[in-house]
Parts: sequence; structure tokens; C-alpha cells
Amino acid sequence: MSNVVHQSVSSFFDMTDNYLHKSYGVKIRSELVQELCGSLSGKRILDVGSGDGSLSVPFLESNVVDFVDVSINMLNLIKSRIGNHDDKANFYHMPFEEFTTTRKYDLIIGVGILAHVPSIPVVIKMMSDLLAPGGHIILQFSDSENIVTRLTFLVSSRSKRRYELNRISYKEMKSSVTEVGLMIEKEFRYSIVLPGMGRLPNYLLYKCTRLTLKNRILSRFGSDLVWLLTKETLQ
Repeated sequence: MSNVVHQSVSSFFDMTDNYLHKSYGVKIRSELVQELCGSLSGKRILDVGSGDGSLSVPFLESNVVDFVDVSINMLNLIKSRIGNHDDKANFYHMPFEEFTTTRKYDLIIGVGILAHVPSIPVVIKMMSDLLAPGGHIILQFSDSENIVTRLTFLVSSRSKRRYELNRISYKEMKSSVTEVGLMIEKEFRYSIVLPGMGRLPNYLLYKCTRLTLKNRILSRFGSDLVWLLTKETLQ
């Protein structure tokens, strides 16, 4: 079953415009990652489901980044944009579940991936195992109990995507990270983009989404969450 999911996900994202045509979402996610991480130097970073690299390529100036993605076309986009930083980048064209390494990472980015994997708990456990002491994980997910998320699921069932998106609630997600010894250090809730609003131009969608980050009242109704996680240390 997992191979079928991987093949469907790969086919969908190999048509890169399926993800990148609404660039406001990628821009917002990239800004959130930069805000959570600040300036990094000398770190080893793993970008899981890296897409076109918008979230992690900026770190290549002073860090080493490993990119993992099921889409070869997405990885090729990264290669075309990194310039003379190719000595600091490593590429792995495979499902994350097949990724093996003895390395430990200071930062693991898992943004835009949990909706598309065969098992969310398996992916979270793998990320936790790969985290270096004192390191952080950035995870993004859509709260399945949120009304905007529910409407999005209804619309997506009629889309050109050939697989079902994973559904996970805030409570379930919190339980999954807690079970593997991860703690939420920071949290952002944002996005009230209703079905049909996708027809709006990118700059308006960006402004609307950014507003939900800045406004505490609006953010409570946001469908998406980004967590900065750290691993519990034994006393």
C-alpha cells in the first residue's frame, strides 16, 4: 500500500506547478522557518519533503543541507538554484521512510509532508531518532478538526490528486510527538484560506494569510500549525 501512495505522491509533485502555482503558501512557510531558526551556522540540516528548497536553500550559505524528496523534478529545481553551494548540498530521491543514515541533525524540517505520507507516526519517530542532542524539528500540519481544513478535504476529494490526504487533529498530533519524547517549544497557527479563495492573486492570498499570523484573534481560527520541537532530555 505504501508503494502505491509513494508513486501517487511522486507523480503529483513531479508536475511541480501543482504545488508551486500558489507561491504565497511557500513564501509564508519559508518566512516562518526563518523566523523560528534565526541565523544558523555550522549546522547539519535535513529537509524532509524538500520541494523546490525554498525553506532550506537559504541556509546553504553557512550550513550543510540534506534534501529528501520523492519528486526528482523538485530536486532538480533545487540543483538549478543553489549556484556555487553544491558542495554543501546532498540529494536523496526517495520516500523518507527509505532514507537511512548514521548522521544526526541539528535541524530537521518537515513542512508540507505529513499530509502525503503512508504513516504520520512513523515519519515523526524517524525524525526524532535522527535529531542530534539540543537539535530542533520544525513540523507543519493541518488540524483536521478545523472547519477550514474540513472544507478543504471535501474539495480535495474532487481534485486531480490521486490519493487521499492524511487527516490528523491537533490532539492526535500532540500525542504523536509526545510519544517519541518531543516537546513543543513554539507554535504558530495561521491560514483561513477557504475553498474558492485560491482563485485570488498570490499577493492578496499572502496578505490574508500573513494577517492571521499577526492577529491573535484570527490566528485562533487558522487551519495550519507550525511547531518548533525539541527533544526531552533525561534528568
